[in-house]
Amino acid sequence: MSFPSLTIVEGPDGSGKSTLVARLAESYGATVVHHGPYKGEKNIAWRYLESFGNETGHVILDRSWLSEPIYRRALRERDRIASWERRLLTRAALAFTPVVVLALPSYDVCEANCRARDKDAYLLKDNRLRTVYAGYLDMMPLLRASVDVPMTFVRYDYKLHNIDDITRWIDPRRRKLNPGPGIGNWSPGRIILMVGERPGTSARTPNDPHLPFVGWGGVVPWFAELFENWRLNELDFYWVNAFDRNDVETPGDFVRELRPRAVVALGQVARAWCDRHGVERRVVPHPQFWRRFHYREPSTSYPLFKTITTVMRDVA
Repeated sequence: MSFPSLTIVEGPDGSGKSTLVARLAESYGATVVHHGPYKGEKNIAWRYLESFGNETGHVILDRSWLSEPIYRRALRERDRIASWERRLLTRAALAFTPVVVLALPSYDVCEANCRARDKDAYLLKDNRLRTVYAGYLDMMPLLRASVDVPMTFVRYDYKLHNIDDITRWIDPRRRKLNPGPGIGNWSPGRIILMVGERPGTSARTPNDPHLPFVGWGGVVPWFAELFENWRLNELDFYWVNAFDRNDVETPGDFVRELRPRAVVALGQVARAWCDRHGVERRVVPHPQFWRRFHYREPSTSYPLFKTITTVMRDVA
């Protein structure tokens, strides 16, 4: 599939976010996908994922999964997206070289704009808007550190900046476009390449992008929880399957350009793919096998844990 550029626009109510989205869409000729609030729905994470699929060019998300924890705290609601689901969404988004534009003028500006709009009045009760605003302030250091939220970002204050400022800042901050067949962080010479077998065959929606190591069935949720428990940064990985959903083998030429610091083959199908394409690899049991036959053991007993930590230690 093609990997269009992805811009995520976030910000509290009254921040000028909606106007910014419209102006960016006009400037880039982009497709806009509006998200939320999805009240009463289940599988909210899938709503966000399917907005990546079947698009070309430039895609702008008007809100994303990044704001889910912020509004959950402010509205005192249950967490609609688990931490492992946020990891999968971030893993998928990295393939589209995302930039987060955070619309964040002063709190007083946001409050004044909300007071001027009756539909936002509920946010002014019980300090909800102030809680939302504080949540976005807390997000900024995470975006800068690229740890919990491994994406580059731009802060936008419509009182200080104009649309030309933002478009001039976005593209230099965007990571190198992903020319490979997989997802994750395309960063030549830096990452660990994870090679699996093939994606699951079940499609949740017509817009299912069928991305490797992203899904809500089979072993993928368990595998994502492992990476969450091990506190691994998605910037350290690039993900690919040996075969696509139509059983067509993935070409191996991209490995020479990617120059991974290590290649991990998950199971024998992945091992055979690496051998056919002359890729030096480290082989660990397939996660489905490990989950089935070693579920009583600590997660760190899975040889993958030692393999990853050894690679990272050797590089450091």
